[in-house]
Amino acid sequence: MITLNRYARSKLHALGLALAASLLLSCAAQDVIEEHTTVPEQAAEATITIVSTETALPTVSVPAPSATPSPSPDEPEPSPSSTDQVMDPYPAPDPTERLPSDVPGVTPLPVKAAMRLAEPLVIDGQAGWIYASGQLDGRWKTVKLSTKDGSLLEAYDHTGKLALDQARGRLFVDQGEAGIAVLDAGTGDLLSVVTLPVVGPAKAQPQADPSSGLLYAFRGNSVYVLDPVSLDVARTATMIVPTSVCGDAGEDAAINASFYDDTSHRLYLAFVTYVCTPWVQQTLVAYDADTLAELGRHKTERTFQALPCSGRLHGTTTSQLGRSVSWAWDGDEAWHELADDGRRLGGIVVDRQRRLIYEALDEQIWVLNPRSREVISRTDETLLSRGARLAAYDSVSDRLYFLLDGRLETRPASAILAD
Repeated sequence: MITLNRYARSKLHALGLALAASLLLSCAAQDVIEEHTTVPEQAAEATITIVSTETALPTVSVPAPSATPSPSPDEPEPSPSSTDQVMDPYPAPDPTERLPSDVPGVTPLPVKAAMRLAEPLVIDGQAGWIYASGQLDGRWKTVKLSTKDGSLLEAYDHTGKLALDQARGRLFVDQGEAGIAVLDAGTGDLLSVVTLPVVGPAKAQPQADPSSGLLYAFRGNSVYVLDPVSLDVARTATMIVPTSVCGDAGEDAAINASFYDDTSHRLYLAFVTYVCTPWVQQTLVAYDADTLAELGRHKTERTFQALPCSGRLHGTTTSQLGRSVSWAWDGDEAWHELADDGRRLGGIVVDRQRRLIYEALDEQIWVLNPRSREVISRTDETLLSRGARLAAYDSVSDRLYFLLDGRLETRPASAILAD
């Protein structure tokens, strides 16, 4: 046992008091530091909060540090999850797919699909079918719908610009570089694929002559005529239409749009012939469909809508200065026009039974007499006010068809006339 004298005990007691005082000062200093450096609880949570993508607006924040190591350059990046993919901002509702009792030989699709259609709509009113290009669950297809309710009947893998030979039951699908697929309009079976002499994209809609069965297809500035029996290219013509770029001569113009008048057997083609940013002009050229000889030309603006009816091409043009002109052209010298205030072009269709034209301008449907160009009536249409386009008319069901964000809407034409 070790015995300490009074001096040693006093030194040890003093040392203990000094150590205690040092510890007290150290704790006090730490409290002061923490008081000035502690992050507020709310701010700390903001750096790690996961924002819901369903309701929240885009948020910029500093992410919390992650302990997960970055992948090496040799490792493949993981495929995006469903939440990382860009979603369609205007998803169409699932159409009701059922088999109409009066459409023989058509098998409905076994499952529902999100569908989004694109213009134009090609209609076989006698069979009760609408053909169109559409996206089914994000994949492009050629779809066949019912004229009664727009329900989906079939979908085909061949996609492109469409033309219908109703008399011979053929659906032509111009696939561009892949050629022209000829389908059985009733079953969708592939009958043939026609390869054109020039490979390239198809900008203009193919046109079918309902009486002769000839098909007119377009590549660049060339027209190809397909024989209805052999489905071979029977005739080729090159259309020489010069272009101008700010006054300087350019290359020959490509065919940009096409219209066919089966009454006068005239083929109308549109070419972009003048470009000087921001100004763009097109030239309409009329041809004899039998000989492909040129009949006449007329310049128009970049933006127009048109269709053939009663031996003339009818349309409305909106200039880049905002002025609108309604016109009719016989393909030769007779050009009739009526100027109006600038209007939004929303589609134009023809009613052959009543010999009327329905044209969507702004938020109204104008009913016109194609011979006199008289405006018979103007009717407000709520679908147009919501951004829909007038896409087709079926004389058998007497219905007008609209496309609103890729969704098919319909209205009886008699309701438009009654208004």
